[in-house]
Amino acid sequence: MAVVCFMAGCVTVDPRVSVLEEKVAKLEKRSIMETATRAGASFYPATGALTGGGSGALDKITGTADKDAAIVMFNDEGTWGDAMFGYTLDVNGAGTESIPYIIDSGDGGDEDWEWVSMYARSFYGYSPWKEITATCTFGSDCDGALVRLVWGGLITSSVDDVVITLPEIVASAPTAAQVLPGASICVANRDASENFLLDCHSNDHFVDETGTANGNGQYIGTTAAASSAGDYLCVWATTDAIWQLMGYRGTVVKE
Repeated sequence: MAVVCFMAGCVTVDPRVSVLEEKVAKLEKRSIMETATRAGASFYPATGALTGGGSGALDKITGTADKDAAIVMFNDEGTWGDAMFGYTLDVNGAGTESIPYIIDSGDGGDEDWEWVSMYARSFYGYSPWKEITATCTFGSDCDGALVRLVWGGLITSSVDDVVITLPEIVASAPTAAQVLPGASICVANRDASENFLLDCHSNDHFVDETGTANGNGQYIGTTAAASSAGDYLCVWATTDAIWQLMGYRGTVVKE
């Protein structure tokens, strides 16, 4: 026991109480500091949809402030499959809604939810390959749940001379049938009986491994006569008009 004296007199204090009170005070102080630190932005989870205004939708959220953050999680969603999107709120965005890049805020006015880039010191992920059995177009019938906006890959299955049409590359505000520079795609043959051609938008062109450019809207692909299982092409959108050949296996043809 300890005796503590004040002007009005002395009292006996159990030292264990003092230690407990000190720990509580430190905990309260830390909690207050953490709360104050986090008070600069609010976080909103969403699971319903990006748009549509329904329950759980991103554009249903109201009462937001500049630089608030939102995460939208999907499970077997019709367009995106199993996916996660991260957004930040720009109160002065005033952009035209372009899913998934810009989503109008539930508060209206100039507020926008803007799709954010993600940076990490280390990142581990899995991007599945989508099997195709016929000619297809990105932004339409090449997408599905596994591959969206040229992220991931395509693998041919029981097809010959399949044409895969890439989306147009644009500098900003892409639609579902467009991509920004930095997008990439790999396409592979499953067996020797298959081959494919990549077609680009009429405003875009391919540049091969030697730096030689094809004309706008021309094809690049594998040849049926020389194709084998596992032949592939990988291209990367380096500017808003160029698909650069990053790597390949087999014989590359240009048309």
